[in-house]
Amino acid sequence: MLCRVEMPTNEQTFGRFYRYQMLHGQGGEGGGRGNLYMPLLLALVGVFSLVMGLPVWVGGGIIVLALAFVVYMFYVRPGTIFRKKGGIALQTEVYIFTETGLTRSLRSEEGGLPDNSSMRYDGLTRAVETSRDFYLYTSRSQAYLVDKEYFTNGTPDDLRDCLKKTMGDKFKQKK
Repeated sequence: MLCRVEMPTNEQTFGRFYRYQMLHGQGGEGGGRGNLYMPLLLALVGVFSLVMGLPVWVGGGIIVLALAFVVYMFYVRPGTIFRKKGGIALQTEVYIFTETGLTRSLRSEEGGLPDNSSMRYDGLTRAVETSRDFYLYTSRSQAYLVDKEYFTNGTPDDLRDCLKKTMGDKFKQKK
C-alpha cells in the first residue's frame, strides 16, 4: 500500500469539485464554462447601458443581476445539488492507493455492504492536482476527488510522485 485516504462525503468537497468543473470547462453537473457566458454578457450589457447614458439604476441593476447569478451558480447551486442526493452526507470514502492503481470503498453510516471499485492508473483519463485536492478522472466529466487533508497513511507527495511516474503527461499540477 502506497497511501490510504479516509474522508467523509460532504458539501464542501462536492462544492469544490463543482466549482472546479465550472472554471475548467468540464461537463457534468457543473456544466462547464458555458454557464459563465450569460453573467459576463449581462455585465457587458449593464456597462454598455451606463455608457449610453441610461439611468444608473438600469445599468447597475443589470450588473447586480449578473453578480447574483455568479454567486448562485458557484455557492448556492452546489449545496442544493448535494442535498438532493439524499443520504450521501452519511457516507465515507476510503481510497487505497498502490503502485499500479486504486481501490475506492464507499461506506454508509446506515449500514449495508460497501460499494467497492478498483481501477488501474492507466484506466484514468487524466489526473489533476490542486493545492487542496487530487481529481482522478474516470471520464471527461466524472472524477474521484481526494482531499489532501484526509491522508491517514502515506502523504500527498507519495501519491503525486506515483501519479507522475505512472500517468506521465496525463497528470497535471495546478495551483
